[in-house]
Amino acid sequence: MVRMIISSIVIMLLGLAQVSAHDAWFEPNDGKFVILYGHGEELESYDISKIKEVKAHDGQGNGTVLDVKKREDGKAVVAPPDNTVMLTMVFDNGFWVKTEEGWKNVSKRNVGSYLESCHSMKFAKHIIDWSPVLTNAVGLKMEIVPLKNPMSLKTGEVLQVKVLLDGKPVEGVTVATGGGHKSGMTTNNAGIVDVLIEKPGFQFISASYRVPLRNNPDADELLLSSNLTFYVE
Repeated sequence: MVRMIISSIVIMLLGLAQVSAHDAWFEPNDGKFVILYGHGEELESYDISKIKEVKAHDGQGNGTVLDVKKREDGKAVVAPPDNTVMLTMVFDNGFWVKTEEGWKNVSKRNVGSYLESCHSMKFAKHIIDWSPVLTNAVGLKMEIVPLKNPMSLKTGEVLQVKVLLDGKPVEGVTVATGGGHKSGMTTNNAGIVDVLIEKPGFQFISASYRVPLRNNPDADELLLSSNLTFYVE
């Protein structure tokens, strides 16, 4: 009996990780950018149809939709033009329902009874080269906006970022670094939080937030996560 209970708990936690703790982000690769999905260093496969949009943004703030191609290993890849300073992505992870058996990647209308239900959406921004225009929002449902050039920072310095929901600052958003979502950092009433640059190299800042949905036939809340990635020397 104890073993069965432990197994059920593990299944529920794994399902919850799929819903909230995972991210989708960009990684440079031979002049192109591969889209990765997972939690920290733990990468997982994904359905590329969940990638709803990838845009390349230039230094003047113009955005161009890119073609997403599938590699032999199943991962998606994009090839932005040379004048791209930032990539953005919308990743729809679908509807999730928690039942007594664990989490399922279905709408609440597909189950008889459930404990929780949500629509999981993920958003990503990767800075390739700095432009002052990147301190402006680009129109994602939820996004992290750097308030200065993060690529100019050194280890031990602080980057202020603002978290926006529907273009407006939002208070109480959980913000973390390193590809995880466990952190004591939360945004203030202006949507701003200070992020410490802990080490050189690839930087991963993530934010997560829950929004109640009313009279929605598929889910009771919208579970949003967004990340901002870039490199520092």
